Amino acid sequence: MATISNQVMLDKLWSLDSESDWTSEEAALVDGSYRHLRIYLQQVLGIMRAEIPHVAHCYAAIAGPQCGFFTPIASIGRDIESLPPTPTSGNGTLAAAYLHDGDPIIFIESPASDSRFVGDHSVVEKLLIKLEAHGEFYGFISLDSYEPGTFSGTVRASLRKILPFFQRTISDSIFTARLRLLAGPFESLGRAAVLEALYAQIAKRATQGFACDGSILRLIDVQSGMLNVVAFEGEVDAYFLEDVRPGERIAGKVFDGVDSDWSLGTLDLSQSSSLTGISVTGEDAVRLRENGIKSFLVMKLISETNGRSDTGLLSRKVGTLGIFHRRPHRFSWRDISLFRAFCQRVADTIALYHKNLELEELAETLRLQGLMITRVEIVALLAHDLGHKAFESCQNVHTYIESCKKALNSTTERRSHAHLEDKAELAIGSAERIQQSLEQIRKLYGSSAGFIGERTEFGIEDVVKDVIEIMGGGLARAKVQIRQEFSGNTRLSGYRSILTQVLLNLVINSIDAVRTQKNRRPTTITIHAHEERLGEQRRVIVQFWDEGPGINRHKFQNPQDIFLIGKTSKENGTGTGLPVARNLIGQYFKGTLTLDDAEKARFRISIPA
Repeated sequence: MATISNQVMLDKLWSLDSESDWTSEEAALVDGSYRHLRIYLQQVLGIMRAEIPHVAHCYAAIAGPQCGFFTPIASIGRDIESLPPTPTSGNGTLAAAYLHDGDPIIFIESPASDSRFVGDHSVVEKLLIKLEAHGEFYGFISLDSYEPGTFSGTVRASLRKILPFFQRTISDSIFTARLRLLAGPFESLGRAAVLEALYAQIAKRATQGFACDGSILRLIDVQSGMLNVVAFEGEVDAYFLEDVRPGERIAGKVFDGVDSDWSLGTLDLSQSSSLTGISVTGEDAVRLRENGIKSFLVMKLISETNGRSDTGLLSRKVGTLGIFHRRPHRFSWRDISLFRAFCQRVADTIALYHKNLELEELAETLRLQGLMITRVEIVALLAHDLGHKAFESCQNVHTYIESCKKALNSTTERRSHAHLEDKAELAIGSAERIQQSLEQIRKLYGSSAGFIGERTEFGIEDVVKDVIEIMGGGLARAKVQIRQEFSGNTRLSGYRSILTQVLLNLVINSIDAVRTQKNRRPTTITIHAHEERLGEQRRVIVQFWDEGPGINRHKFQNPQDIFLIGKTSKENGTGTGLPVARNLIGQYFKGTLTLDDAEKARFRISIPA
């Protein structure tokens, strides 16, 4: 007859260290947050197999890894993949027949004749050891033997003596594994369906971390005040998934204590209808029993991220989280304290995600508003430019008409239209440039980015070339030349059209200043660009000045006021050109536009490259 030494087994179990003798290969084989527990249970099984003669194979299954099942996570002598999970419910299953029995050690003769056991049909004896501690039935150990008499009454009596010890030690190891799971970060979420994915993670984490048979997450709808189910895990009756108001049914009644930051309800239907914290209606109790739910814990989710202002609890309510078991379970203070801490984390996480989405929506609104402001600013610059092009077009058309009059009225010579084609082309070209400007304005009301083009790499010389091409006629009539000076690497990455509009504005201002002079003479605009380096940082500096009269000190006692909206020295000016140009440089290039020298009207553009 087989016998075992209680003291030897106790000594071996006591000396187990679930981590100290790990090899790198063992660490690589284990998975998830249960990796420590798997190694530990493997060692427990090894001791039991060694100390109980004739044990062929054995395995340990616990609640938690798979919702509603005792999942095999360690085995000796059997391929763990061939071991099916055992339902935790006691409704007509293997668990009902054996594991829900009151005896913690269950001896089964001829298990091969029972179709509910899957495995080796040569097994003649099986021993099931229930794992129970702290009021929770959390799993079992299964031992198989090919030899009759392996699990004799003496062996079972010896196991019964040491059973409380290793039940508690395994329970504590399981609790540690759950702590790791509950404390782990939620997975980073993509933008699409971000809240739905977060809710699903919370429900799954609750069922695994508390090894329960299901969970229900409800959130308060601000408009209706209803507690709506947003995620659940496990088999849940439709009755418990209906939306309720705070104060109704089990999920809503945790909000009855409005003065406290948290409240909970516990229900153990396996013993009696005893209740702590909340009350349950007769219909609720009936439905709980019909669904085989033997214990239930629900807590309200309160977050302080919205502040504890005068609005009190209402501004801080997030929802409720409930977990339930279909097996004997008595909620200990350890369970309740851990659940409370987890619910606080869940409430803050959900509130922060909601706040983050609100901020993202606000940022998008501000971005669109900024985009519209940019459109208005560029329209102002284009309108400024359009005025000059219209003036040029009128001048060209006037010249062409006068030439036509002279040709028609001449009595000394006859001229064909070929003699007037150059003047006609000038008039047509200036009209086309007006059309191009109008097309640019039209694009402002097209795609959100089409009007400024794409980000490209370009040089300052490319921008100056664009300006000269656009303003060619206006520069010639005003007898203004542009002198270009470049040194170093002056290439940038960004929106070329934006910088072109800024330089156009400065050129137009110079032409306007030249036109106000009584004795107009040819003048030069200088555009000087160079590279500046400070350590690894590189900047492109563009300096702009002309030979005009400088800043009008009668109109601007403080020269820096030229950057204020509405401030202008022109009779028909709007005072928007320079302020708009400065805003565009800051918004699109993170750079600055400043006045370096008021006497020479020398401007400086500084752009980080």
